[in-house]
Amino acid sequence: MTVDEMLARAQQRLHRLEPHEAAEVVRRGGVLIDVRTTEQRDRDGTVPAAVPVALSVLEWRADPRSSAHDRRLGLADAR
Repeated sequence: MTVDEMLARAQQRLHRLEPHEAAEVVRRGGVLIDVRTTEQRDRDGTVPAAVPVALSVLEWRADPRSSAHDRRLGLADAR
């Protein structure tokens, strides 16, 4: 399987939210993670209620068992 095929398969399992849907999930206690770079957030603005986390370390920040866990992200199975 090629990388493009693996990515396409993974993307088919994603449920992408529209902004109003994301706002409702956050209102109900969900966590919104902003994986854009600092430069992108500085240029384009921040997302209210989003937790900024670099994509390169997301797995460690989201894992409650990791010493690098970010408590703002809640539990690994949280929405």
